[in-house]
Amino acid sequence: MEATNSYRVENQDTGLFYATIQEAINANETLDGHRLFLHLDVFWEHIVINKSVALFGALNLGLYPLYEDRTIIDGNGIGTVVIVEADSVVMDTIKITNGIDGIVLEEADNCTLSGLRIVDNVETGIRLHNSRNCTLKYSEIANNLYGVYIQSSSDNIIHHTYFINNTHQVYVEAIDGYPFNTWDDSVGEGNYWSDYKERYPNATEIDDSGIWDTPYVIDINNQDHYPIVPEFPSFIILPLFMTATLLAVIVYGRKKRAIDT
Repeated sequence: MEATNSYRVENQDTGLFYATIQEAINANETLDGHRLFLHLDVFWEHIVINKSVALFGALNLGLYPLYEDRTIIDGNGIGTVVIVEADSVVMDTIKITNGIDGIVLEEADNCTLSGLRIVDNVETGIRLHNSRNCTLKYSEIANNLYGVYIQSSSDNIIHHTYFINNTHQVYVEAIDGYPFNTWDDSVGEGNYWSDYKERYPNATEIDDSGIWDTPYVIDINNQDHYPIVPEFPSFIILPLFMTATLLAVIVYGRKKRAIDT
């Protein structure tokens, strides 16, 4: 998982390596449908995805303590970190941070964003503009001015995502009425909202189901009908488990050495 040289991006369909994400996307050998694997590292880039490719990051399972928990694309405090201009783009297990906007989907349909951490951007975490049938799931949209900003975009699905301490969790522009998007999945689970109890102080959990009994209302056409009760998401539990395991190994090793001596 750790890059052994400066070529940190692998096209898993061609076997070719590249120094930057944008170089890998722009390469003539990179075609629609190809899979790009990003090593566990920080990429100081602003990228434009104009091909229908999949970007997969790496997770830190406690093996490389100098890195954060996953592949990072850092905007260095300026611009849009990731612009998606192609349909059917996939992004998975990547942290997007430190830009004016984190991710902008510009007329990009049928995209799938999963396992992302989109945090600490000045304006928006994710902005959808004229984009449809996209899915955002299993993702820590936190500490942005707008968590998700929707412009003329409908028929998108957002579920199992944690909206934490964004000034505005979601903003939907009303142009010729409010576009319709879905904020929960087909089995009755929605998203976690850090301001939920502030907005709905009298809400209660439904029979220990992990779901609140009151929908989280964004506007007339956008409601999370099954908002999630606070809990440790899997991306927090896993590092905690790995840390606990590592500490147990260290303690066991020290005790064993003490007994042996």
